[in-house]
Amino acid sequence: MRIRKALAEDATALKRVVDEARRSLGHPKDWIDIVQSEFSISPEFIATNEIYLAEESAESLGFYVLFGNKLEELWIAPAHFGTGVGKELFLHAKERAARRLAAD
Repeated sequence: MRIRKALAEDATALKRVVDEARRSLGHPKDWIDIVQSEFSISPEFIATNEIYLAEESAESLGFYVLFGNKLEELWIAPAHFGTGVGKELFLHAKERAARRLAAD
């Protein structure tokens, strides 16, 4: 598994991670439709925010969004729940935020 900065062309894969996670967590479809308008993964969103993607063999395992020094979103593909992907993404985000704080 590697963690890299997400690119605009990753938008479809990241949206799929969010959609699959929401469905697997039992969120009602009408609720999912409402929140999709509030948090949308688009190429523009990726280009203007700090987003890191965990992947393996070109498969998107999960990702996070860092706003400043704050972890705002962390999503894991359901097939990878409980595999340590979330932990690795969290630790990566923590390290990125610590580096930013040290630079300030």
